[in-house]
Amino acid sequence: MPASPLRRLAGVERGSRLTGGESLPGAKLYVPIADRQPDTVCRRSACWWSYAGRVDEWWDLVDAAGAPTGETVRRGGAGWPGGAFHLVVTVCVYRVDGTVLLTQRAPTKEFAFGWEFPGGSALAGEAGPAAACRELLEEANVTVEPQALCHVGRFTENKALVDLFVVQEPSGSQVRADPAEVMDWRWVSMSEVIALCQSGVMADPWGPRLDALWPAAVASILAADDQRNNTPR
Repeated sequence: MPASPLRRLAGVERGSRLTGGESLPGAKLYVPIADRQPDTVCRRSACWWSYAGRVDEWWDLVDAAGAPTGETVRRGGAGWPGGAFHLVVTVCVYRVDGTVLLTQRAPTKEFAFGWEFPGGSALAGEAGPAAACRELLEEANVTVEPQALCHVGRFTENKALVDLFVVQEPSGSQVRADPAEVMDWRWVSMSEVIALCQSGVMADPWGPRLDALWPAAVASILAADDQRNNTPR
């Protein structure tokens, strides 16, 4: 049976060698942090202060297992409790043609110009799937319901638990970036995602995140594709 377009673009049947991110316009704008001039580096405290000036953002704290501790912290605030984390959610939106949505971080944000999947921090009182839907709508104008999301895994960072969800692009969606958050967006093949990470185009945190979570994300997308192709029409 011929491979579906999604499987062909995922590169799962031919073991294609991954090379650079030449097909992603805008990649030339990305400059590794170590190579940036001091006045172009968006320092963490400055980014948080700027953001806090627009939205007073609070996060629930959880333990290493994701259980709420009952404490909240203000974004950028001092006195982070030892052993505590906050929840970060990210969403890989895919199309039946085998492409996935990447967004490029705005120049004013930390890891400026880096590419990533849409996402951000869950707000106080907000469940992970609801936060993922909100972030996707805010950053890319894509509306999905929490029950449509498939949770594929969690990656533990220094102070964050990062959850990755996948979801098929809803019919009739039209991506429109929020310029305060996103300077550009592109649909790329799944095989390109790792190549772009290896070439230094993805935002810095996405190297270890993809190492841990991307195989499960691809497997989940392909399983949904198989189910769709085997469903009688």
